[in-house]
Amino acid sequence: MRGQTWKRRWSKRGKLMWNFAEHPEVFAARQAASRLVAREEVADKLERAVSTLDEGELALALQQTVALGMDASRYPIVPTAQAYLDRIVETRKHIKLALTTFDLDDLDYALECASSFNWDSEEVQECRSLRERIGNVANEAANAVHTLQPDATAPSPRKR
Repeated sequence: MRGQTWKRRWSKRGKLMWNFAEHPEVFAARQAASRLVAREEVADKLERAVSTLDEGELALALQQTVALGMDASRYPIVPTAQAYLDRIVETRKHIKLALTTFDLDDLDYALECASSFNWDSEEVQECRSLRERIGNVANEAANAVHTLQPDATAPSPRKR
C-alpha cells in the first residue's frame, strides 16, 4: 500500500484502521459517479421536457447539459431538445408578429409552424382564436357585400 496516500487511524481498541474515503482515487471515483448520475438525471429531464414541449424546462435542462459537458454522441436527446427549443422560439416570433398585424397569412403561417411539431401553448390558442374571429368577420363582410350588390339577372327598376 502507498503509505503516503492512505490516512491511518487507530481505533479505540488499538487496531490500525485505514480511511479509504479520503484517498484521492476514491474521491475521484465518487466525483465521476456523481457526474454520471447528474448527467442521467438531466437526460431524463430533457426527455420529459421534449415530451411536454415546455420551453422553460427545455432551456433549463439544456443549460445544465452545458454545465455538465454532455455531448450529443452519448446523449442524443441533447440536439433533439435544442432543435425543439429553437423551433419554439422561432414559432413564438411568428405568433407575436401575427398577433400584432392581424394578417390572415401571418396567422396561418404561425399556426402552421406550431402544428408542424404539435406545439400547443396559450399563445398558439390565442393565435388560433384570433384567426377564427378574423375568418368569421371576413365571411360576414363577404356575405354583406354579396347582399348589397345588385343582382345582374334581376330586372332594373323602371324610371318614370
